[in-house]
Amino acid sequence: MDAKYQNRAYTVNQILVYLSEGNTQWAIPRLQRPFVWNGGKVCDLISSMFLGYPVGSIMTWKAQGGVRARAVGSSKAVAHNDLTDLVLDGQQRLTSLKVLFEGISIETNSGLKTIKIQFNPLVHLSGSPDKAFKEYKTKPSPKWVDVAVVLSSKDPISSYNAYLTANPKLSDEEKSAAASAINELLRLREYQVACVEVSEDVDVDNAAEIFYRINSKGTVLKGSDFILTLLEVGDQALRDKITDFSRYAAKIDVLKDVYAPENGDTLAALVGYSFRQSAGKRVYDLLRGREGRNFVPGLKEKNFETLKSNVDVVCDLKVWREFLSAIMGAGICHRNLVTSDAALISSYVIYLMMCHKDKPVSKEQRQKAIGRWLLFCTLTSRYTSHTDTQTAEDCKTFDAAATSSAVLELINTTIDKVLTDSFWEAPFAGNRETIMTIALIQQGQKTLFSKVHKVSDQYLQSGGSMEVQIHHIFPQNYLLTHPEAAKRRDEDASDVGPNKASIDAAANRMISDKSPAEYVALIKEDRKYSDEEWDAMCAANALPKDWHLMDFDDFVDARAKLIPKVIKKTFDQLR
Repeated sequence: MDAKYQNRAYTVNQILVYLSEGNTQWAIPRLQRPFVWNGGKVCDLISSMFLGYPVGSIMTWKAQGGVRARAVGSSKAVAHNDLTDLVLDGQQRLTSLKVLFEGISIETNSGLKTIKIQFNPLVHLSGSPDKAFKEYKTKPSPKWVDVAVVLSSKDPISSYNAYLTANPKLSDEEKSAAASAINELLRLREYQVACVEVSEDVDVDNAAEIFYRINSKGTVLKGSDFILTLLEVGDQALRDKITDFSRYAAKIDVLKDVYAPENGDTLAALVGYSFRQSAGKRVYDLLRGREGRNFVPGLKEKNFETLKSNVDVVCDLKVWREFLSAIMGAGICHRNLVTSDAALISSYVIYLMMCHKDKPVSKEQRQKAIGRWLLFCTLTSRYTSHTDTQTAEDCKTFDAAATSSAVLELINTTIDKVLTDSFWEAPFAGNRETIMTIALIQQGQKTLFSKVHKVSDQYLQSGGSMEVQIHHIFPQNYLLTHPEAAKRRDEDASDVGPNKASIDAAANRMISDKSPAEYVALIKEDRKYSDEEWDAMCAANALPKDWHLMDFDDFVDARAKLIPKVIKKTFDQLR
C-alpha cells in the first residue's frame, strides 16, 4: 500500500519563504479558528527553540483545489491551487514564527494583535537560560533587546553594535556573553521544524483520518476543525451559515463579553442538536457516511441533510441573544466566569429544545431554567472530564423529553437529585470561589467593604477589573508573619476559597498586611458603616459573626459552612 504521508523537516528560513504573501506555498483553510496564542505561549515557543527542544510538528496537505484559504497571520485570501499546501495543524506555531522573525501584527476577529517579545543577551551570565525571553508592552527592559528587531536584521554585527550603543557600560565579560547570545539567537533561523506532509492523492476523508490517528489525543476543537473541513468541500453554504453566525454573534453589544462563539462552538451546538453527540470522531465518521467500520450508501448525504435542516434553528441570533441574557441573569456576566465551554454549548442545545418542542414554556421560565442548569453544571463540575460522553448523555436525555415543559421539569428533577438538603449543609469544599462570585452577581450584591462597587463591576465596567478584584480576607503576608494566627503553616494555606472575596482597590490598600481586627476598625470608620449595614454586608458575603476576631482556621471553617447558603439563595431565586 502506498504511503499516504511523509515526514520532512524544514528550517525556519524555508518556512518563512513558504509563508510569504507574495509567493504563498503554505496557507490556512479559511474555516480554521484565528490566532489565539498569547505572549506567554509565543515566549514558550522561542524559549524551547533557543534551548534546543522540539516544538512539535506541522501538518500540511497537498490538497486538490476548492478549499478556501488565507495567508498565515492574515485574513488575506490565498488562491488555493496545485502549488499551495494547506496547513491542517500548526497554525499557532507558524503565526508565532512570523511574529518572532518578521515582527508582524496578527489579524484576529477583534482587530490587529501585536505581541512583543524581548531577549536577554546576558542570559548565559544570569544562570537561568530558561528565562531568556519575556513579553513586553512598550519598550524592552534595560539590557534586553526586541527579538523581532534582531531576527529580522539577519546581521549579528549590527545587532551587537546596537546593543553596545544602548549599553555603553558593559564589562568585557558581558560584551562577550552578549555577542555569543545574539549569535545563538540568529542561528535559530536554521532551527528545523518537523512536518508531516499528507500526499496530494489523499482526499479530505483520508486526510482527516491521518490527522486523527497522528493526534489521537487531540481536542474536540480539532475534531470540529475537520468536520468543518468536510463541510467546506461538501457544502460551503452550510459552512458559511456556521461562520456567519459565529462572526455576528461575536458582535452582539455587551453579550459578546459573556461568550463569543468560534466556528467550532457553533458546529458543536449544531451537532449536539442534530445528532445528540459531541463534535468529535463519532460525528466526523457519520458525515463521511461511515457507521462503525463500514461505509453505508446514502448515509453521508442523509447526515448532511440533517445538519442543513437544523442549521437555521441553531444559528438564530435572536435565540442566542435570549440564551446569553438568561446566562447573564443567572450571574454569569462575563467570559471569565464560564468554567466550561462544553457545558455552555450543551446548555444552549437544551435551551433550543425548550424553544422548539411541543407545549412550549414561557421565555421567562426557560431562561430561569437554563441559567439554573448552567450554574448546576458549574457548581458540580459536570463537564470537567469526559466532556464528549457527558455532552452526548445530556443531549440524548433531554431530547427524550417529549415537550418543552418536560425538558424544564427534567432540569429541575436532575438538579434536585444532586443538590439535596445534605449537599447544602456540607461545608464549602475546594476552591469554588467562582460560583460564589456568580451568586453574588446574580443577587446584585456589592463587593466586600464597599457601599458603591458591585461584584459585577470587575467584569462589566470599563476599567473595572482594575478597581475591583479578588483578594484575600486574611492577608497572606499577615499569616506568614504571624504564625499564631493559624495552625496550618504551609504557604498556600491562605489561598483557599473561603478566604477570597471581591474587594475594591481602595479597601484593599487599607487592608494591606494588617490583621482583620486592625483593618476592620479602619474600614468601619472610613466608610461610616452602621452596625445594621455592617451586619447585612457580612451576611451577604457569608462572613460569620465577629469573624475578624477569629483565628484563621476557625474563620475558614465557619465561612465554608455559610457559603453554600448564599449560593443556594441564587438557585432558589431561579426556580
